[in-house]
Amino acid sequence: MRWISILRAVLGFLYFFAWASALASPLYFIMADDGFTLNFKLGGYLLQNNHWTFYIVLSLCITAQFLFLAMIHYLRRAANLMDPMRSISIEVSSSLNKAGIACVSGALLFKIPAFIYFYSPYNDIKRLSNSMDFGYSFDSLLVLIAFGIILILTSRIIGLSIRLKEENDLII
Repeated sequence: MRWISILRAVLGFLYFFAWASALASPLYFIMADDGFTLNFKLGGYLLQNNHWTFYIVLSLCITAQFLFLAMIHYLRRAANLMDPMRSISIEVSSSLNKAGIACVSGALLFKIPAFIYFYSPYNDIKRLSNSMDFGYSFDSLLVLIAFGIILILTSRIIGLSIRLKEENDLII
């Protein structure tokens, strides 16, 4: 029960800051449209507003931010439904499935359009950098997709266990 309480606290803290970030994210449009000479770091790539397609990438990244918020919401719902006596239920399975779908779709919307725009001829930022990259880590697209798929699979396993329990109850 202690781990569930810690999970609830961490998700509540994360949910608060995810809301603040999601509500502030449309301000990027104002900053991009006012003629600022800012570079935007979207999806892990440094991008410039040099073409109208930048607004499409920015819109998709903002949509991904709201999908991240939805994922945290569904994870919070699943954590709040868990207790030591009844941790497996249809509601937990449904919430984990929705969280997994939001995670996978949000990761794809956040990373792929920014990657395409970064290597397009419209992005004038010098692509050579003097920085070191650790490679695959927690910000990796593949890690995010794997996490989302694990959530979806966990929800399916919970659904199967509920059906097996119902069949077992009918036999006895």
